[in-house]
Amino acid sequence: MKSTNSELLSILTCLTVAACCQFCGNDTGTYSPSDVSKQPEVADLVSDDDVWAPDCNIPPIPDRGPVALDDVEPLIVKIVSPSPAPSFSVQTGNVVGNIAPTKPLSGFVFGRYDKMWVETDDGFQIDVEVPVDADRPFSYFQTQPIPFRGTVKTGDKYEAQATIVRVYAQKGDRVAYDAALVMANPGFEFPGRLRAAPDVIFVAEPTALSFTLDLNRVENFDSEQVYLMETDETCNVKVGLGEFMHDDGDPADSGDEVAEDRVYTRSLKLCGDDDACEAGQVRLFRAAVTSEVQGELLVAYTPCVAVRIVESLSPADCLAAQTDLQEAGAVYDALLACGDSTEEARKSTVSFLKGRAGVAEAGASEENDLIWVAFESGVLGAVQPTECAPGIATALYEEIGETPASPALPDSRLAVASFHDECGTKWDEFVSETQCPPIEQLGHAGRVTTLRRMSEAGLLFLGARGGFAFGGLSKEYRSSKGYATGDPTQPAPIWTGWESDGAQDVVWLTDEFSCEDMFKGPESCHFRMDGKCCVGSCPSEDNPDGQWCPDHLDCVVVHAAENGAPIGFLYDRSQADLMAGRLVLGREGLGALPAFVNRYANFDVGNQFAFLGYPGSFKAGALASEIVAAGANTVVGTKSSMDAENAEKSGVELVTQLIEDDFSPSVLLPRLGDGYSGHDWRYVGAGSVQLSHSGLINSDFANGDLRGWTHTGDARIMAEWCGQYPSEKYMLLISTGIGYTVQTGFISQTFCLPEDKVQLEASYDFISHEFIDQCGGDGYNDDFQMFLEDLTTGDKIAVSKVGASDAVTVNHHCPPDSGVCGNCPEGGNPLDCDCGALYEETLEPWPLECSFMAEDSDGFAYHSTWRQLLPVNVSALAGLERPLRLILEVNSDGGLGFPTSVLVDSISLK
Repeated sequence: MKSTNSELLSILTCLTVAACCQFCGNDTGTYSPSDVSKQPEVADLVSDDDVWAPDCNIPPIPDRGPVALDDVEPLIVKIVSPSPAPSFSVQTGNVVGNIAPTKPLSGFVFGRYDKMWVETDDGFQIDVEVPVDADRPFSYFQTQPIPFRGTVKTGDKYEAQATIVRVYAQKGDRVAYDAALVMANPGFEFPGRLRAAPDVIFVAEPTALSFTLDLNRVENFDSEQVYLMETDETCNVKVGLGEFMHDDGDPADSGDEVAEDRVYTRSLKLCGDDDACEAGQVRLFRAAVTSEVQGELLVAYTPCVAVRIVESLSPADCLAAQTDLQEAGAVYDALLACGDSTEEARKSTVSFLKGRAGVAEAGASEENDLIWVAFESGVLGAVQPTECAPGIATALYEEIGETPASPALPDSRLAVASFHDECGTKWDEFVSETQCPPIEQLGHAGRVTTLRRMSEAGLLFLGARGGFAFGGLSKEYRSSKGYATGDPTQPAPIWTGWESDGAQDVVWLTDEFSCEDMFKGPESCHFRMDGKCCVGSCPSEDNPDGQWCPDHLDCVVVHAAENGAPIGFLYDRSQADLMAGRLVLGREGLGALPAFVNRYANFDVGNQFAFLGYPGSFKAGALASEIVAAGANTVVGTKSSMDAENAEKSGVELVTQLIEDDFSPSVLLPRLGDGYSGHDWRYVGAGSVQLSHSGLINSDFANGDLRGWTHTGDARIMAEWCGQYPSEKYMLLISTGIGYTVQTGFISQTFCLPEDKVQLEASYDFISHEFIDQCGGDGYNDDFQMFLEDLTTGDKIAVSKVGASDAVTVNHHCPPDSGVCGNCPEGGNPLDCDCGALYEETLEPWPLECSFMAEDSDGFAYHSTWRQLLPVNVSALAGLERPLRLILEVNSDGGLGFPTSVLVDSISLK
């Protein structure tokens, strides 16, 4: 009789706990060895031709031939400059003339090589001089200027052209390469990238995609000629769909959220009745901007952005895959518990998996306890033993180098920490206990939703458990998914994130994951005013039967209703990431692959520090390469079999020393390849980041984003809005909810105030639809607050103080005699004695075309123009070596149809 999945899994699980474990000494767990005899007879549950190991009742493992362990020696090439993105633009060459567009490329190689060259798709080829350190496990390279395609004339305009370029490295018979699709725009530079959301869609589900292009800081272009188009694989020929993009604040039509903010938007529906899609397709889109450059009309093009089409995962395929992984894991555990070596157990478990109906391929790598499987459905899976593998303890860190001359300051003290509950000391404990600098955990530790926000983090602590896998994945399977195959004659794998044909690192996340839960979820959703997503009516005290949208689904806004309420759909991002090869399926959870980092690091991580704490994190090098390529300053890892507990303790110890002793990583650690045996950890990258800096980060928003700040609701960075500019490059906008964002804006940052900083300053522009008719009203008095909170005592210092009020309000800016403010005794409202306190002759009308009202007959708004907050003395908190929190927020005082926005210029401590 053949066993059922549940019966076999139950038996194997009991055997795993009951059997004597070679890694556990004399501890047999919950059951004694005698309990094994009480289990059902396994022989009765299997076919007659199965062969059993009678001493442990291990289920049969049919002989499927020799199992070879994958080679994991890395050879990975990564282009980093001018950009690590798969497609990027460069400003180079002349529109007309003899100056051809050229640019050198630079990057790094993870692995050893002795030959390097560059090729382009128009026939150019040149050898690259091999640097002296090319025989190191990690080295940098730079090419000579590479020629790209110049402009072509079409009618009365010149059009920019794209070039595909590849950089190859070779060692013996092994060849690796990185590729990029480069758009050369003479005399024109795009400050932002064209973005598509979502970027993975399911073939059988017509999906509305939102394309956005930020043209802030660009003056010389025709605002009526921003065009979105689909292209062929060369990114030079228009095919298929195309529409003009708009900055009109019409979310119901163009999809644009806010008018005149220089962010252009277009929504397109893919895979509908008139748009055939096929699984495995990669569809490319670019935007065109017309500009006058060097006396000629130039059509400048953005780099191409890819939208991948994948099959949906059926509930049956998902459940079958997870069941196979659970049963394989139980087999693996039982084999180890009954005395097999790790290598023998791995090979037997691989044979077990190869016999499962839905398995395409399976394998394991050398020096690693992780087993991988590729399913016919396209899902990738991996299994590790339940017991944390034993390993070596690390030595204490010693000072072996010199402090770098110019250590880089981090862009953020937010941390992403992944850990395994049973095998680590939990990074979040370290994060919560660190006072100065005050490190904050970004979201829930180890959650996939948190890791998707990694570009906001300055510190990445990844993996108390993990390993590497898929080194033996066949070229045929790789090719069918668009992954790197190692064959230089094949198309460049620049859209999948699988840009290395070697083993891929796996870092386990803490989310529990079940196929049953993944396929539970409604078809539509809507937003609540706090930004949460609900189906129908939301849960509340008055409505206990209300339903939240499931956690694993994203609420994707497509457009807005006439009253401004956002309308969207639920997007299964976890399924999309699984089918796109960014996540792997485990027994009960998910693991992140390098392709996940490639997608969500957004090529702009900044001056970051990453600690890869799983065994052999530098063995395959794929994850480390993606993090360095994304902009990380320093990545720390190891080639050794460090056990999970010691790995995490080592990371905590290292970061503690970096902070307390004001060291840089290169002071405590050798570079990868250096012969220092004091401990097993090495670093790649610059090694110069200074984690001890505890002051305010990104206070002038110079990065063009909110890196370093915790934020919710409508909080965004802008270079210009409807004629209003900051004193430097960027300014903050927070609002009571405009466009799609119905939640009010809030940002905060925790820092320690140095003893030489005694005064806090900032400037603002208050823009509101509550001016002028609602002036002095009881229910229409939106406010802007900025205050400094002492987290130890709870005391607050108001930076936005106006008279007796701790907030800057609508009424403060109102004319004393306007509307109901005219009823205020002596210019003061009984509800607000400071009515008119900040009024200066007049409020300026906000341009009607920039109205951000959801629903109003006229849309009129006014603004205060730029005002300086009164400087606040904060000397009482300076040099106390305890965390403070700076908070900026806006609040709606009723009147949700009359929104308020506040622009904030650079915040300074003097």
